[in-house]
Amino acid sequence: MLIHFLDKEVDSLNINVVKDKEKSNYFIYSVNTPTELNLDLRIRADDGYYLLWNSKQNIYNCSLKIDGKNTNKENVATTMKINFVRSLGYFYLEFDNSNCSSYFSYCKSDKKEFGLKDLEIVKYHYSYGICKGTNIDTFEKNHKDAKESLKKNHSKFYFLHTN
Repeated sequence: MLIHFLDKEVDSLNINVVKDKEKSNYFIYSVNTPTELNLDLRIRADDGYYLLWNSKQNIYNCSLKIDGKNTNKENVATTMKINFVRSLGYFYLEFDNSNCSSYFSYCKSDKKEFGLKDLEIVKYHYSYGICKGTNIDTFEKNHKDAKESLKKNHSKFYFLHTN
C-alpha cells in the first residue's frame, strides 16, 4: 500500500492510519451518489483535496475526496493516490510532456505510476529542512550560502523561516 511505503521510505513523514476522525489530521472520504453529502465543501470537484498548513509548514488539516460515482475503479484508485501524494507538500507540477507517467506531471495520462523520480521529489521535500517554506530562488541562495560557509569550516548554519 502506498501510504505504508511512503511512511517507511521518507524521512520526517509519519503516516498512521486511525479510525477515529478526531485523532486524524488527514481525512479521506468518498461521495458515491449525487445526493450524498460532501463532507468538505471547499472541494468542489468530483475528486480532489483541500489542505491547511501551520506556521511550521506542517499539514494540520487535510481532506481528500474520492469520486465514488466513477465506475472505473482502477482510475479512481490512481487519482486518489496522485491526489494523496500531491497533497503531501506544495509541489510544482512539471509541464514537460516527456514523462507523463509521473505523479507530478501536468500532462494527462491513464498510465500514471509512482516512480523513482516521484519518490525522490517527496524524499527531498521531507528530508532537507532548509527548503521548507521557501521558493526556488531563496532555496538556491540559502544552499549556496550554506556550502560557502561549510568551505570556511563553519560547522553549523542556521535558517530562520518567518511568514
